[in-house]
Order: sequence, then structure tokens, then C-alpha cells
Amino acid sequence: MGGQKEYQLAVLFIILDVLFWGFSFISTKVVLSQIPPVSIAFFRQIIAASTLIMLVLFTRTSFKIGRRDMGYIVLASFFGT
Repeated sequence: MGGQKEYQLAVLFIILDVLFWGFSFISTKVVLSQIPPVSIAFFRQIIAASTLIMLVLFTRTSFKIGRRDMGYIVLASFFGT
């Protein structure tokens, strides 16, 4: 029975993800009339980083990054925005 509950939770998170993604387009269009695009990208990164830091602290998850992965992370952060 645990599999059914996990499935429903996964579907819920997928639906929430799609909703947040859709609202992101709408809110970005509205905000673009007031704030430059670079500022929007900066604030989005700050919000995302803050959220991830709180999640790591709340779950007490180890956040070790291997040296081999550092280049990929830097590359992804450069092209991600």
C-alpha cells in the first residue's frame, strides 16, 4: 500500500511543479515591465539558493561536492540563467 501513497505524492509534486513553472512565465512578464532582466535573474538565483540552503539545513543532509563535479557545476551555473 505504501507504493500507492508514494505514487500519489509524486503526482502531486509534478502538478505543483507545472503550476510553479507556469506562474513563473506570467510573473516574469509582469515584472519585466518594472525591473531589468539581469536583476530578475539575480533575484531568482537568490531565492533558489536560499530555498535550497534552508532545505539542506532542515533535512540535515550532507552537501559534499566532489572535485570532479565542480567543473560541471561552474559550467552549469554560467549557462543556467
